[in-house]
Amino acid sequence: MWFSRKASEPTACRDKRLRVQIQTPSGPMTLSPFGEPLSICNEHFEGTIFFAHRPPKGSDLPLSHPSRLNGKGSLGLLWEVQLQGRLKTKLRGNLLMQAELRDSPMKMGPIMRGVANIVLKFLQYHASLRNLTLGYSFGQQKGGVWEKPHLAISPEISDRLFVADRPHALPLGDDSLENGTWKEVDQRWVAVDRSTLSLDSSSYVTWAFSTRYMDWFAWQIANVPGVGSIDLKSFWGDQPCWIGLVDDGQQGAQRWLLESCVKIVDSAEEDTAEGDAASDRDLATFSEVSSLSSSPFSVSPATEKGKSHKVSL
Repeated sequence: MWFSRKASEPTACRDKRLRVQIQTPSGPMTLSPFGEPLSICNEHFEGTIFFAHRPPKGSDLPLSHPSRLNGKGSLGLLWEVQLQGRLKTKLRGNLLMQAELRDSPMKMGPIMRGVANIVLKFLQYHASLRNLTLGYSFGQQKGGVWEKPHLAISPEISDRLFVADRPHALPLGDDSLENGTWKEVDQRWVAVDRSTLSLDSSSYVTWAFSTRYMDWFAWQIANVPGVGSIDLKSFWGDQPCWIGLVDDGQQGAQRWLLESCVKIVDSAEEDTAEGDAASDRDLATFSEVSSLSSSPFSVSPATEKGKSHKVSL
């Protein structure tokens, strides 16, 4: 299954296709970027994932889940992801949300690498003030072994976090629920302190992430104040980005509990190895438009503890 956009370029027009696949024991499963929840299960994790991405301006496709993407910031959000599930295995270390490149190191000169290192060190320090873990690498040799470029952060960094004793249909929450942490009590969502929660195999946790700064269809970092858009090819080319949940064990040992692969592929490229032909229903064509905005993304204030909302079923 492919989801595509038509990319406008100075010399030629090419079709581009966005593919997001969740790795499962029975093979990769394609996740729609238009808000169709996908059930997932492996030996470590079981649950559901929801992904709603905003089509670029100029597209004739309707915006899926507009109430979730509009009205937050001057231009709204580019996408929202909700990952819900429970762990089926005991953690050996810290649970992290990790993005990594597996084909080659990042393409960064000394100056850019130095600036990025300063910014990430700053973010790392502020994450530690919230008892969150943030780790990164630009890709380098360590002891004769190549370390993959990656960025790892505690999933508690999510905009909204929901905890319940049972699964719920995604997407979870509505515009009445602000950013914060919520626990289901007597079929009502009650705001709680995030630091008081602990994960176990009986709890269903929903992490909700959203942003207006990453455009996967355009393969760009978008809406950068004073800059506009930055092509991701400048940093890692066309290679896929792997994103998922990682159990960061002792002495650097890692287990991937959940893996997904995000990639952009030219329409002319045949994927015969996977044998996943696109149908008219599965294929969507977009016109690439770069968004040039310098407005910052505003985060909703923390919700008062004890405030409750009825669960939408």
